[in-house]
Amino acid sequence: MDTELTEAIKTLSTETKGLFGGLKTQLDGLGENVKAIQKQVDTIEVKASKPGHTGGSSLLAELQGNPDLSAMVQKGRGSAQFVLSGKSLGELLESKAISTSGLGGTGSAGVVPYERDSTIVAMARPRLRMRDVIPARPTAQGEILWAVETKRPTKASPIQEYVGQKPLAEPTFSVEKEPVQTIALCYRASKQILSDWPELEGFLRNEFSARVKQEEDSQILLGSGIAPNLNGLVTQGAAFDSTLLSASDGYEYPDTIAAALQQIDEDDELSGAQFVVLHPGDAWAIRRLKDTVGRYIYPQTPILTLWRAPVVETGQITKGTFLVGSGDPQAAELRDRQDLTVELSTEDGDNFRLNLVTVRFELRTALVVKRPNAFVQGSLTKSPA
Repeated sequence: MDTELTEAIKTLSTETKGLFGGLKTQLDGLGENVKAIQKQVDTIEVKASKPGHTGGSSLLAELQGNPDLSAMVQKGRGSAQFVLSGKSLGELLESKAISTSGLGGTGSAGVVPYERDSTIVAMARPRLRMRDVIPARPTAQGEILWAVETKRPTKASPIQEYVGQKPLAEPTFSVEKEPVQTIALCYRASKQILSDWPELEGFLRNEFSARVKQEEDSQILLGSGIAPNLNGLVTQGAAFDSTLLSASDGYEYPDTIAAALQQIDEDDELSGAQFVVLHPGDAWAIRRLKDTVGRYIYPQTPILTLWRAPVVETGQITKGTFLVGSGDPQAAELRDRQDLTVELSTEDGDNFRLNLVTVRFELRTALVVKRPNAFVQGSLTKSPA
């Protein structure tokens, strides 16, 4: 009986050890899984904490999908080019913060430790608005030509039925042209931006690409037409006929805009999709106009509208001046040869010795104004009364 009991105890002990051994193996495996998961979480947190990182962005996906750029990031040298358009360009221009490597900071002994914010507060820049109202389409050429009717000597007239000779219209034409112009900016940065994708994305989310678009916006409005400048809308637009205003009746800014719209209509010019361009200060002066009992005249809406024409508010136009025009592509349009393109190269000048990379932001476009009289520009003059 003692022998059987002893054997039973041994068997139970062996089974118990096996059970605990299996349980220990499962726990050890679970611990390894937990460690692996924690490692992944730590990696994600580290990447998310890097300046400029915006996980899941179209810009980051576009950067990673460029084979030349991938090779450059991997090797830390070479050249690469990519075009920013659509959603990626929108993300780039809407970004307000710049991330940078190379701006260091050291604490002083005995001073409470501080946290270094990874962003830089950039200088204020004008809102980019002119591409919102001027139609655009691509071109593969370096110059745009179009025919303009300059003279129509014969008009239609009544004639005698059956025997009358029909008048012959023989209009005269001339050829106008506008070259595609380049707007660009180069910038040198530390080669550290090629260390990983979030670092590169963070660098591109700065104000340098916006500076190129800002200059394009200014050129669309005020370009002199002397190469390499665009021929701007204000430069080509018809001068405002101030005789359409009556000083004796008194007038305010809205009256001036109404007279400019009247001028376009009287010239039989295109009046579809009209818009008004004003400096923000002048737009707010209109918003604050009140009637005789102190009520605001214009509705307090995000977009100011004058005579059914939306107001484009931009600091690119001089305060106290205005532009009224048509968004019809028959009046004016942008012809884009190259969207905003970014090129990076370590092989520029003394970059190798200084451990730098040169970044170039560039676009190519032409502003084709086919009907200059569909645009009127002038000064906002208040009544002397």
